[in-house]
Amino acid sequence: MNAHDLTGKTAFVSGAFGGLGLHFARVLAGHGARVALAGRRIELGRTVAAEIGAAVARPGDVRAYRLDVTPQGGVEITGGDAAGVFWGAQTLRQLLGPDAFRRAHLHPGLRGGPAP
Repeated sequence: MNAHDLTGKTAFVSGAFGGLGLHFARVLAGHGARVALAGRRIELGRTVAAEIGAAVARPGDVRAYRLDVTPQGGVEITGGDAAGVFWGAQTLRQLLGPDAFRRAHLHPGLRGGPAP
């Protein structure tokens, strides 16, 4: 088994639409990971996701999500549809931490249930 093989794993990369985040997203996808790109400029993110997905011949494995840290200390993640997200509520809770998860403004499919 290759120690760098990330097939079957999912990576969440914030700041992934440029700079180091983009570099790491490309490397992770190149090693087989599904990659959730997160950043503020969603149109750029969609373009970047399409480019990376095409480069690794797995266009469905690289997706862009709008992520913004709000002035109130919360997190807003939007994009995709409930059937298309890579992770469930438990994974997001682990990524964000329980306090930020409670304050987060999430797409209903990312929260793990229907809209309130």
